[in-house]
Amino acid sequence: MESAVRATCPKCRNTLNIPAQWIGQTLKCKKCGALIRATAKAPLTPGALPQPVPVPAHDTNGLPAAAYPLPPGYPPPVLVAQPAPNTAVDPDRPARRAKPKTARPTASGNAFELDPAEGGVAVRARRRNRGSGALIGVALFFVLAAGLVGAGILYGEQVIGDLLAINNKNKEPGKDASDPPPGTVPPPGAAPGGSGPSKGANATLPRRMLFISVTKYMYLNPLTAGVAGGATDRPAGVANSMAFNWRVPRDKDNDQTFVLSDTATGKDERLPMKNVVQGTYQEFFKTSRAQDRVFIYFGGHAIEKDGKAYLAPIEAELDGDDWQKTVIPLDHFYDELKKCKAAQKVVVWDVCRLNPEKGKVRPGSEPMSAGLFKALTSPPAGVQVVTTCKTGENALELTQLRPDGFAGPMYSGSAFLEAARFVANARLAKTPPTPADPLPIDDWHPAVAKRTNEICDIAEKSGSGGKQTVTLAGAAPATLAPPDPAEKVAARFELPQAPKGASPAEVKSVERELALPPLRPGLSEVGLADFPFPADVMKDYAEDVKIADVMADKEKYPLRVAVLEVFGKLRQMWAPGAGATRIRDTITGSINDNLKAAVKKEQEFWAVSIAELELELIKLEGLTDARKEEPSKRWQAHYDFALAVLKARLAYMNEYNKLLGNLVTESVPALDPKLGQDGYTLVAADTLRSGKEVKKIAEEAQALFGEIVTKYKGSPWAIQAKQERGVAIGLNWKPASLKKE
Repeated sequence: MESAVRATCPKCRNTLNIPAQWIGQTLKCKKCGALIRATAKAPLTPGALPQPVPVPAHDTNGLPAAAYPLPPGYPPPVLVAQPAPNTAVDPDRPARRAKPKTARPTASGNAFELDPAEGGVAVRARRRNRGSGALIGVALFFVLAAGLVGAGILYGEQVIGDLLAINNKNKEPGKDASDPPPGTVPPPGAAPGGSGPSKGANATLPRRMLFISVTKYMYLNPLTAGVAGGATDRPAGVANSMAFNWRVPRDKDNDQTFVLSDTATGKDERLPMKNVVQGTYQEFFKTSRAQDRVFIYFGGHAIEKDGKAYLAPIEAELDGDDWQKTVIPLDHFYDELKKCKAAQKVVVWDVCRLNPEKGKVRPGSEPMSAGLFKALTSPPAGVQVVTTCKTGENALELTQLRPDGFAGPMYSGSAFLEAARFVANARLAKTPPTPADPLPIDDWHPAVAKRTNEICDIAEKSGSGGKQTVTLAGAAPATLAPPDPAEKVAARFELPQAPKGASPAEVKSVERELALPPLRPGLSEVGLADFPFPADVMKDYAEDVKIADVMADKEKYPLRVAVLEVFGKLRQMWAPGAGATRIRDTITGSINDNLKAAVKKEQEFWAVSIAELELELIKLEGLTDARKEEPSKRWQAHYDFALAVLKARLAYMNEYNKLLGNLVTESVPALDPKLGQDGYTLVAADTLRSGKEVKKIAEEAQALFGEIVTKYKGSPWAIQAKQERGVAIGLNWKPASLKKE
């Protein structure tokens, strides 16, 4: 959202509404055609200014912003330009802005006013010589002005203060450009012009929000968090938009929005481990008051095993003797929620998520089972539950999709989250809520479900989507506890910390020797040093000889040198931009002779690389006697892991080389033009298409990883082995529509 200021044309006295970021630039009056410049007086102290109240130019029904009344005692609103439906600007692409002109001092009482741009002669010359940037700026101004006039939006008196400076100051780092800054809308009952609640009675809306998002799973299928390389945490951005839209208090002294996300940065950065996730929702429930209306979102994996449902924190696993210690029983969550005093309770389960473009490379992301759906939609009495898919479906994840065309925003991560953000940014209640109102779930659910379906339909046409049904179960209590303005605000609590472990420096030294680039991008986003390994376990793997000393005396340490050389070779092959990372993940258009020739050329690299790794494998296998005599447990683990990972990557390279050969022989599924299919995407598969020898190597690698998990339990090697063991080495070509809108 962008603030706008009101000023008067000095020539024809026409009233104009100007986007705040255009202050200091030369503009054109629509009525008389005069070129004018908006200039600013010396800015006032922001704390002395009335707080602006953003109001949308339109809601999804095209309702004028004038239909949104303000609480008594608030200053006239500042017009906030917001795109009409289906014309949203991509918040991840910063707008081009012309270099601001030097502001001129003004004599009037306006904080901003328009003055002639260097006289009539200069105006004519400027009209002849101005560049395309100015023409675009004027065109944008006309579009905005036409929309505002058409909606009949003219607000209040002249605005004082440097609103642009206030807007930029209020904006927090890491938030979407389209998301409203916390505290922008003063809650009803707040002191006009102040940032905190009025002294005495607390008249803010009794609403709270908790968002929990887990994407960087260590052993389960990783989830798509958001735009690759983006500075914005998607869950936090959606939470911020919804809190703004639903008037959840976000004041410095009364912030009722909590976000636990493994993609967050700064003071709220946490690993969403089991104790952190459990501790967060327990504290949230415990600190909620009887008058509160609470909303809880969980995005991540939920599983059904042995007839029971579980939530998966970041370290969750589905096999082994201790798997139950790594997951959270759904019953525990619902039991704690039942104790919560809140008047209204809403839970969203955004689970069973799958990105069809990436496939399932680890366990997890299976379709919703009947047992899991029944468990999720059977909450305690008085709880409403939204599930983002139903039995037999997955919740869709997106890589980069523009559902509203090229000019619209780019959607990444959870389709449901993107739909919720769209609804929050495009739909505001026609009247402001009162403290006694419930959370607007009955209106919000069908709107989000409709938008989710639209996203799924568009994604399905491109070959990367599927049906997803957003359902609402349970019912709110017939009557809600009335708000009590005299009661203290709900307590803000700190997110729990992950348990402490061995020295991070000690673990980091192991990570430097052991860690490898992921077999497939995005699989190893949690560093070993971030994981709390028990100190009593790590003492058995203490360093006895420095790496530099090992390499200086290779004859004395042949096993260690061979292991280091294997790790070095794999890092070289899988370094960013290296040959093993430059795979064809899409094939656009028909398979022709030019493509076949290029593929045959690429196969030369894979053939040579496979031969190199086979030589390393022969060398390692020739050191089995030295492995028995190796005194250091650290290097025993290094050797075992090097042998396992070398076999796994050999199998993967052979599998990919086989898939390239399928292109040359055109042994790929037929395309269906009726579905708009015009190419192929490379996806993970549970089974290999390669021959018996390659399958045997892959099976041996899996067995070795299993032995490492057991033998070195609780150590970095066990973590790495679990991660590598869970990666699907198989590959397949999947028909897709790759046309660009």
